[in-house]
Amino acid sequence: MNLKRIKKCIDLNPEKSGRFLQNSQISIVKASQEELKDIDCILMAMSIVEKIVFENEILRFFKENQCKNLKAVIKTAKKIELIEMKKDEI
Repeated sequence: MNLKRIKKCIDLNPEKSGRFLQNSQISIVKASQEELKDIDCILMAMSIVEKIVFENEILRFFKENQCKNLKAVIKTAKKIELIEMKKDEI
């Protein structure tokens, strides 16, 4: 895997916005529809609210065609789970 493909980290905490993930040049940005539009894969690292965020936000954005390039979501709360995002199956 080419780590240079990781473009950003999306976080709801406004205090983290504008910073970088440790030991990287991966910027932390505020969660918004604009930040999701060019993403092709999302790695979720939020054990407590993962299910809620996936169902209420990511799926909604995907169904509303607001993240047109999204091909996969990787969930990590209970186990590593790859979900391929296909319009006809979601």
